[in-house]
Formats: sequence, structure tokens, C-alpha cells
Amino acid sequence: MHERINAVVVARIAAAADVDELPPFLGVPCTIKESIAMAGMPNCAGLVSRQEYRSTQNAPTVQRMIDAGAIVLGVTNTPELCLWIETENRAYDRTHNAYSKYRTAGGSSGGEGAVVGSGGSPLGLGADIGGSIRLPAFFNGVFGLKPSPASCRAPASLRRPTPRRRADAHDRPDRAPRRGPLADEEGDGALRRGAQARAGVAVALEPERAFGGWVPTDPS
Repeated sequence: MHERINAVVVARIAAAADVDELPPFLGVPCTIKESIAMAGMPNCAGLVSRQEYRSTQNAPTVQRMIDAGAIVLGVTNTPELCLWIETENRAYDRTHNAYSKYRTAGGSSGGEGAVVGSGGSPLGLGADIGGSIRLPAFFNGVFGLKPSPASCRAPASLRRPTPRRRADAHDRPDRAPRRGPLADEEGDGALRRGAQARAGVAVALEPERAFGGWVPTDPS
């Protein structure tokens, strides 16, 4: 850009701070899937019975995004209990596709796909088991990533850690929800994923904390 318009004659951006000491997401806006806990924000996943509930703490991945310098703009819509591949519920109504209100935004991270696809946020934090990041990314023309089983599985959320779910998460890691990015460019998605890893989100680094303390895993 500078070469084309030739506006800045002497740059001193590098003198502002040591780049190596800056948080990787300093000042970068982002949005968070509503089913992922964020202090002071609703956490109902489309359930009318939980519509007035407000989270009292941040999910570990949300906290690490904030610690990395990100500015959270808000939380985004999901289908009821994140169970459908389109995003509609009686608490928040329907989320439309970024390009047409007559087309689906996908689900269950449909709010993230739509807001990133429409340019409302450059980065979004979703969760995926069977396509909940990848489908909205596809429908809204953005990049989405479901991390591998050993990296970014989700901590405890609305689902209670029953014995069966503990066993599933331990014996079938493919069934465990994983936090992951939606971004308006593949490079932004890679940046966010790299920052997650550097911030210690990977289960292999903190298995008990990353699972909310209820599913011990073998980092190997």
C-alpha cells in the first residue's frame, strides 16, 4: 500500500514498542459464541429458560483471548443447545446468512459465521464437534477451523459432566467439542490458532484445567 500511494515518508512504527513484548491480539476485535461463557454476558445457548442467566466467569479460552489483547465486541447466536445446523431459537430468533436473509447462516456457530462474513468482526471464537464451525464458515464464505483432538478441546460448558460424557471425552476425543476460529481470511485464522497454542490452550499442556477439571487426559 505504501509503495502505491507514497504517503508516509519516514516510518517510526517500530519505535512505539518492542513487538516481541506485545500481546498477539493487542486491540484486535473479536466475537464469542454465546454458548461459551463470558463474564457478565448471557450463556443460554438459545434456551428461553436460561435467557436471564449471566455468566460469572470467563471460559479458559475466552480469558486467554482477552489476555492476548483481544477486544470482545459481543456474543453471537446459536441454535437451541447448539444442536442444529441452522441458527434459530426462541430466545434470539433467527440469524441470517451474511449475504442473503433467504439463506441459512449454518450452525451451530451460525452467529459467528454471519458476523465474520458480513465484516462485523474479523475474528470469531466458535466450537465444533460435527461441523459447528466448518458449516457456518462454508455458508458465509469465511475461514473456519476445527482443531485436532489433542489441541483445543472445550472446557465444561452447558453440558454437565455425567459419567457417560466423561467416558466419551476420554475414550472418544472426536466427540469432545473443540474451540476454534472463524476468520475473514485464512491468514487471520492461522494467526489466531497460533496465538491460542502460544497462550497454552492445548489440552496437552494443561489437560485438567482445559477440561474444567473433570476429564483427566494423557498428554501423550
